[in-house]
Amino acid sequence: MRVLAEAADARHITIRAIAAAAGVTPPAIYMYFPDRAGLLRALVQRGFRMFDDFLEEAAAGASDPHDALRRRSHAYIAFADAHPGEYRVVFSAAGLGPEELKVPVGEEHPGHPSFESLVAAVAPCMPSHAEALPTAVQLWSFLHGLADLRLTKPELPWPAADGLIDATLTGLGLWNDAT
Repeated sequence: MRVLAEAADARHITIRAIAAAAGVTPPAIYMYFPDRAGLLRALVQRGFRMFDDFLEEAAAGASDPHDALRRRSHAYIAFADAHPGEYRVVFSAAGLGPEELKVPVGEEHPGHPSFESLVAAVAPCMPSHAEALPTAVQLWSFLHGLADLRLTKPELPWPAADGLIDATLTGLGLWNDAT
């Protein structure tokens, strides 16, 4: 995971580099993974599981769907801050699309369940007639943009993330202090 996070582009990662970082020979990698794409797919799956678990834990005990979504949104940024390497692997590293990961036809990208969880968290916060997908995409775009920019441009004078998140949730009609 560290090698992949540092490279920022999976297309430059070799089995030899990963084996060296793990302290094993390249053939040892093939005992566990059929090929390079299988290894990368496993790393992305692991990263998304960590991310999903982090968000689920944050939402546990929420008082209502709005509170759960707010907690998940704050946890999104907290995950990127606490696990920058893993965040980059699952959301920002180039070369980790379905083609590079050799996702079998008919299967979803390892990140698809995370996106579906976001849409599912947004849905109960929407008016009954509204479709959650566009709003979920807006929220995700904001959260990812904020997380990624904070990681790649730490020298900028970023305002507190909490206020930005709450203002965005309020602007999207997903949260207010009375909710």
